[in-house]
Order: sequence, then C-alpha cells, then structure tokens
Amino acid sequence: MRKILLAICISLTGWIELPAQTYLDTAINFVATDVYGNDHDLYEYLDQGKFVMLDFFYTTCAPCIGSIPDLNWAMENYGCNQEDLIMLSIDWEDNNQEVLQYQSDYGALSPAISGIEGGGNQIISDYGVFAFPTVILIAPDRQIINQDIFPVNQSNLQTAIEFQAGISSSAPCSTTTSIYGKQKEIAAFDVFPNPAFAECNFKLSAELSGADWYEVRNSAGQLFLQGNCTSDNQLDVSGLPNGLYQINLYEQGQIVGSNRLVVSN
Repeated sequence: MRKILLAICISLTGWIELPAQTYLDTAINFVATDVYGNDHDLYEYLDQGKFVMLDFFYTTCAPCIGSIPDLNWAMENYGCNQEDLIMLSIDWEDNNQEVLQYQSDYGALSPAISGIEGGGNQIISDYGVFAFPTVILIAPDRQIINQDIFPVNQSNLQTAIEFQAGISSSAPCSTTTSIYGKQKEIAAFDVFPNPAFAECNFKLSAELSGADWYEVRNSAGQLFLQGNCTSDNQLDVSGLPNGLYQINLYEQGQIVGSNRLVVSN
C-alpha cells in the first residue's frame, strides 16, 4: 500500500487522503536539471514525438524503492531514453546528494530531478501528486494518457507502453548512465568498497583487459583522478569531497567500462 505523503486537515482529529494519481489531463511544461547536471524540457521531448513517463518518488519511500527493478526493466527494454520513450524520475523534498545516494544504493537508471535543487517539488505540486510512487505516461500531443500506472510492475508498464503508447519493445540496451546522462554500451565492473571511505579497488575482467587508463570525475564532470590501468587497481579517494563520482575506463580513447562510486570520508 502506498504511503500518502500529504493530506488535508479538516479538523483536529480528521484527515482526508489525497488521490494517488495526477488530477491533470494535459501535461504542464517544466524545464528542470537532473542530478547529473543535464537539463530536461518536457515540451521539447513531446514536440520531438516522444512519449514521456514520469516516475514521482522520494528517497525513503519503500514502495518507490521496490518499483526500481521494474522501472529499470522498462528503461532497458524500450530504448534507454534513446528512442520513442523518455523516462524521468521526479523527487519530492530531497537534495541532489540524497537522490544521488538513492540511485547508487538501489541502482535506479532513470535520470532523476531532485525536489529541492532540481525543481522536483514544483513539478510535483503542479501535477498534484501526493502519493508515491506515482507513474504517469504523457503522449506527444501533451495529453496524459495514463494518470497512474499502478501497481508499478512489468505487466502494467508493458500495457501502458505497448498498448497505450504503441511502442514496441526492442533488444535490451546497455544502461550504464554516465555523469553526462547519456547511455553507453559499455561494460560494468566491480568497485569495492562502495561507498568508499579512504580507498577503493577495481579489477579488470577479461572483457576489460584492454583498458589502458581511467578517470574519476564528479557529477559536474570535474576530473579528480586519472591513471594507467593495471589488472588490480587501488585508488586513494581520501582527498575527494563526499559525493557521487564516475569511474570511466578507456581503451584507445574510447570508454569501455563505467561505474558509479560514492565517496563518504
């Protein structure tokens, strides 16, 4: 059962729960910045003929956390935000760092707009959403064709995407999200410990044996560390500010591996 975040107090002892779905039939535009620094203009996506799925959440919402594997499934099976469907997550009342931690902890793939710093609070207020998770689907003509995909599971997501939007599934795509918000077909690799306190390690798998150097950048793209790859790599992160970073592995100038790292000194 979904947690109701807000209610209307009608007396000292009585409450009326607000509906889970949005009350809107037509989408309200927004231009907002996700936690990786990328701007998202809703009407621009729609004018390009894209369908847009908005996932409204907050970071301590247990049902929201539980919905992540199914939302990731939709992302991976319907184009990784590179085809006809754009998926965005809109947070309520958290800052960028809290949302970054949420994504790192639970592996959420959709670009996320924090409530406090990204503008998510205003978007959620505009859409009248007060129960979480709420997932809606918007058509290119700006009509909200599904005001509440619930429960959030593969079957219901598939019904909305394929039967309401008319989008066919494709071969699963790679969804390692870079700090630039782009989806790259690159290999994942283990980073441990993660979160890291003073140092972290990563080993090159056979798939990544050709990687010759690495970079560590923060969510704004600022370079903090770089060096030559070996079969077993140890990074000193004791001097890095706390936050989310991206470790990219390169072979002949091309990214071949990527993973996120949380530093918590």
